[in-house]
Amino acid sequence: MDAKTLRVLDYELDSMAKNSKVFVRDKTNSNVFFLTTRNACKQDVKNQMKALETKEERIRPKEVTERPLNARQ
Repeated sequence: MDAKTLRVLDYELDSMAKNSKVFVRDKTNSNVFFLTTRNACKQDVKNQMKALETKEERIRPKEVTERPLNARQ
């Protein structure tokens, strides 16, 4: 999932009642759904968001904050 979809899903889970149950799909190509708690689903979304952020950090080029000592001014 992309970051925007994960943020929307996180927002929707926040708007649900605390003790609600949700259906989740185990695999993207599967038509089998499993019943789980809102908190478990929310935790899974948070983990996916963290994984996506670390992946983006590795891909994004690092900004140069300091000049090398022998660089011209």
